[in-house]
Amino acid sequence: MQTLILTMAFSFITVGVVTAISPLWTRKHLQFGVTFPEDARLHPKIRALKKRFFWANLMATVFFMLPMFAGFLLGYEGEQHARFLSIMGTGGISALALFGFFSYVAAHGAAKKIKQAHFPSPTPSGYSPKLMVSTNFRNEKMAVPTGVFVFWGLGIVALTAFLPFAFWERIPAQIPVHWGADGEITRWADKSIRSVLMLPLFQLLIFPVLVWANHALKKSKQVLDPKRAQVSMEQNQAFRLAWSRFLVFTGLSTLGIFLALQTATLFAIQSANFILWGTLIWMAALTFYAVKISVKYGQGGEKWQPKGAAPIASQEPGILDNDNFWKLGLFYYNPSDPAIYVERRFGIGVTFNFARWQAWAMTGAIALLCVISILIPVRMM
Repeated sequence: MQTLILTMAFSFITVGVVTAISPLWTRKHLQFGVTFPEDARLHPKIRALKKRFFWANLMATVFFMLPMFAGFLLGYEGEQHARFLSIMGTGGISALALFGFFSYVAAHGAAKKIKQAHFPSPTPSGYSPKLMVSTNFRNEKMAVPTGVFVFWGLGIVALTAFLPFAFWERIPAQIPVHWGADGEITRWADKSIRSVLMLPLFQLLIFPVLVWANHALKKSKQVLDPKRAQVSMEQNQAFRLAWSRFLVFTGLSTLGIFLALQTATLFAIQSANFILWGTLIWMAALTFYAVKISVKYGQGGEKWQPKGAAPIASQEPGILDNDNFWKLGLFYYNPSDPAIYVERRFGIGVTFNFARWQAWAMTGAIALLCVISILIPVRMM
């Protein structure tokens, strides 16, 4: 029970705090998905808007998390309390994420009004915007090679699938398929090919999404600052490499957790507390690592300064204002842009160019994998 409470509370804090501080590592010329001159981030109204957004999401975190603890007041115990915590926790986290989205939409609308009132033209009159593209941008190492990721990932999946056949005679007639909040077994299943291959199947459903995320990071559209193109390119490459390493580590360690669960299942380990605590520590370490990278690099590596980088000499505006292609500052739709992946305008990471059919195909494929991963355990119960 303790691990479940800590996991839920940690998830609330992660979702709420990360949303609240996301404006801090977005690019300087973007405020809630709207293009501004870089120095506009110091404008009193922009700073006040960020402050309101921060405190609104922090207070929402506390508001949506508190009902989760009502089970103590209601006198729930054991599995009844665990179910209550799971329902209230999952519902609360979903509500918090939804609040974060709508608070962003409100801030985006407010930022557009500030731009119209105080910065009607982010570029000086008579200035012709420049689009910088490096032809050797992708020649440098920007991500962990997909082949390396696939090799080690499939190796873990193969080991997970091989274990039951290697130890088939030692596996009991019934194997555990669910542990309660206290780490004790609550549900069993008959030993069969189907039951022992369920976890490797989940690995195969998750792994393509992880590989795709690493590929999208590597292939996303260049965003270079014309004021210092070389430094901007180095920043972007360092940013992609750091996040690619994070994704690969996350992916392989996730597959490793399934391998540990497979071991606990096959040998009917009575208490899975070591896996529960290990998973909680793993989640905390990943979150700390992600926040550390975000603070160090910012979106696109803008916050990171290469050694020997010269100060900006030009006073010309930087990256283009293409607000008209962004819906709510979140969804990019530009039929004339051949890129499939582009930088997000709020927070960290990449998103799709929804004018490309590939974007819709991959969105549908990811949604299908999610549905299958939900239906499989339901059918096997």
